[in-house]
Amino acid sequence: MPPKFDRRLHKPAHENIRRIIASKGLTNAQAAKRLGVSVRTVNSWCSETDSNRRQISYIAQFALESLEEKK
Repeated sequence: MPPKFDRRLHKPAHENIRRIIASKGLTNAQAAKRLGVSVRTVNSWCSETDSNRRQISYIAQFALESLEEKK
């Protein structure tokens, strides 16, 4: 069942984004390609120390959660 779109589920913490990517069996580069964003953007979402860290939007988080697992 696909995830339900609910902004209250927005958890932009880098640990959460890394967990979602890992649960799909993807690398940051593979996730970036499938989402249509740069690897630098995904790395920024996952960084805990990057001074230019960008917070992932809920729409991007939802798209990431909706990706099928790598086969």
